[in-house]
Amino acid sequence: MEVVKFHLLCYENNVKICKSSPAQVDRSDLTFSTKFVAMYLFIKVKGSHPRTYQYLMVNMIATAREKSGFIDQKTFKTVGKYGFDSLILTDANVQVLNGYIPYVSPLLKPQCDFVLVNRTGANIANWERS
Repeated sequence: MEVVKFHLLCYENNVKICKSSPAQVDRSDLTFSTKFVAMYLFIKVKGSHPRTYQYLMVNMIATAREKSGFIDQKTFKTVGKYGFDSLILTDANVQVLNGYIPYVSPLLKPQCDFVLVNRTGANIANWERS
């Protein structure tokens, strides 16, 4: 849990810069923010199969806000193959995502509706391409 506390301030600073001066954001800060959110979800939400977060979509987060943070396992495309559990997002989890989705992610010019995308705007399946 210390890793989250250690990097949270840097993530929050990145979000502030993305929000106030998007043209000034360094691409490495975008990568850091995406990897921070992925790590945050894995540590703070649920240590689930990494593909749970790889296939997490923006509309799932929006729906979760309306359902007290609940994301049903049936909404994941790969549930049949990987048998994911449902996710429950706390207010703190949603706050982290509320910084990332509207301010950081658009600067990655997403080409898909996944929450976590790499620097080319594609799904995070291939970090080495970012």
